Amino acid sequence: MKDFGNINEAIKNFENTKNKNLHYVLKERFEWMNHYIKEDHVGLEVGAGAGFSKKFIKNKNLKISDFSNHEHLDYKNVDAHNTNFNNNTFDFIVAAHVLHHVPYPIKFFKEMYR
Repeated sequence: MKDFGNINEAIKNFENTKNKNLHYVLKERFEWMNHYIKEDHVGLEVGAGAGFSKKFIKNKNLKISDFSNHEHLDYKNVDAHNTNFNNNTFDFIVAAHVLHHVPYPIKFFKEMYR
């Protein structure tokens, strides 16, 4: 558990160990979304962390963001309360397992809806 919360180690672990349990959990978390996301839709995952959604959501226009500045992110240092994206920039938003990190949930929902 010494690497708990270490994004780079999480990515490396996922790619190198091929942990079947982790793969299954992430597949269950994201793959069902493919039934609702069209191929030409443009989407954003907010609070993407390690960005595992890109491995399971089959959409070439999915961008990932986080409040951090990790190199694998498409958008870095994004405040989920004020993303600075134009209105209606995205056709869909993914915010999987991020709400408990958000200090003002209502403000977050309004921003995601915008």
